Order: sequence, then structure tokens, then C-alpha cells
Amino acid sequence: MKFWILFLTTLLILGCETPEVETDDKQVINEKSLISFASHFDLIQSDDNFLLHLMSPESGEIEQRYFLTKEQKGSKKGYITIKTPSTKLITLSGTSIGMLATLNEQDRIVGVSSKNYIYDERTLNRIKTNLVIEIGNESNLPLEKIIKAKPQLILYNGFGSEFSGSKKLNAVNIKSLPIYDWRETHPLGNAEWIKL
Repeated sequence: MKFWILFLTTLLILGCETPEVETDDKQVINEKSLISFASHFDLIQSDDNFLLHLMSPESGEIEQRYFLTKEQKGSKKGYITIKTPSTKLITLSGTSIGMLATLNEQDRIVGVSSKNYIYDERTLNRIKTNLVIEIGNESNLPLEKIIKAKPQLILYNGFGSEFSGSKKLNAVNIKSLPIYDWRETHPLGNAEWIKL
């Protein structure tokens, strides 16, 4: 009888144990998604850092994972590390310029594809005074010009293919990030990209 009580107690204790989540020798204590409506990305606060998951508009599966951190040597296995805040951006998406303008952060922009579709006066003035360069079409980018501008991050329209020159730019620590706000079907999902 004592054997069965001991056996059932052990089984109960083992059944109630919570499995540990492996995260580079540290267990994540607090993780919280900051996204409610967008379907093509998830931004998860993980302690003092953020996990960014970009979903393919075609399959809905996670296509890229980013670890956004302020730490100089921070990294996470299986994630591309982006140091934050990014003080120099090239944005090839007009809506990203609008979102940066809403946040009053246009001074972070050092490059755009073309001034033709920009309506933000501050950004247009920065182009006129050569503080922001025009780099042209997304499919044929001048890598030397991009490297000379020294951006930390390039925001581009995700059209399903890999960003042109991303491997060469990554080698000089310039990351590229597709923006799928234009693929969102819910207006609040589209607007939620401002959180990124």
C-alpha cells in the first residue's frame, strides 16, 4: 500500500512540473506580445529586449526572426540581432517615412528611394540640404552609396524576395528589414506597424 501511495505522489509531482524554455542559458521570465491586430509581424517584449517575428504574407509562417537589443554583445540563438535604437535608417517605404514623421523621428532617416512620393516637408528639406540621399529603385541599389551613408538598418517593401545586396550589407553590419504594412487587411493592423 505504501508503495502505491509513493508511486502516485511521485507521478502527481512529475505531472505538475513546468518544462523550462531554453533561451541561450537564460530563462525568459516575462514575454508579452505588443501586437493585437497586425497579422504579418509580432513584437514580443522579452524583459528589456524585443523579439520580432515577421510572417510571410503568402504562408503566414514566420519567415524571419530578429532580436532587438540595447546590449552591445546581446544575441539570441536563431535570431538576427539588431542593436537599438537605430539612429540611422534608410527607408524605401513611403509609409515608413509617414510613421517616422508621426513619431517626430525624421532625423534618423539618411536615405530614401526617391523624393517623388514623399510629402513630409521636414524629410524633403533634409533631401534638399543633402542630409538624406536618394538611392533609387529597390531592385537595383548602389551598395557603395548605401555603405557611405552608414545606415544601421534598411526598411524595404517586402515583395516576397530577398533584399538585393543584403548579404554584402550584412557583412558590413547593415541590417535589412522587410515592411509588410501594405499587406495588412485590417486598418488597425496596418497602423500597428508604427510600433515597430
